[in-house]
Amino acid sequence: MQDDQLTRQGGRSGEAALAMILNWKGQQREVVQAGIEAFDRLRAVADGDSKQPRVVASLLLHIFDNRRFPFSIGWLGVLDFERANDCILVLTMVIQYGVNEELRRRFAVVEYWDNLSQRHQIKARRRCSWDL
Repeated sequence: MQDDQLTRQGGRSGEAALAMILNWKGQQREVVQAGIEAFDRLRAVADGDSKQPRVVASLLLHIFDNRRFPFSIGWLGVLDFERANDCILVLTMVIQYGVNEELRRRFAVVEYWDNLSQRHQIKARRRCSWDL
């Protein structure tokens, strides 16, 4: 149904519904933009060699393949505020809107993710029989 039809059919409620949809789309753009920017910052952190990069790498690997790389939200406690906030921004984006095309492009180089797990000694869980 087009926006004009929605407005004509519902009168004021149609206008309210349209306003809600436009507001949601505006919020989606903001959340996705903030999530992508946070993802890029976290990816740079994950390339480091301390406890924080290992936790960040674990989160990114979990988003890359959550069946093979488990992640516990409690691990965010070892991060400083900025890193934890970036993790929450990325998680919010993925939970609300899924892994979008922009994020898929960032995951395109599989070798990077394999190297990341090896560098931080993060072992992938074996696939279960019910995994597709």
